[in-house]
Amino acid sequence: MPNDGADGVVYFGRLEKRAQKLLGRKVVIKNGKSKRVELTFENDDDLEELLTALCGKDIFDK
Repeated sequence: MPNDGADGVVYFGRLEKRAQKLLGRKVVIKNGKSKRVELTFENDDDLEELLTALCGKDIFDK
């Protein structure tokens, strides 16, 4: 897994595109000093759908 330089940029760009296709939303991977994955959502229902995809349906159980 490349983590810096041109290879890293290409690698993380490919991962972003794959994640966007699988999740059906914009995905941004930040691989700088602050490492992050940013996922967008449109509204409350979309957030619930996203969290269910990431964490499973039990995320909303009390």
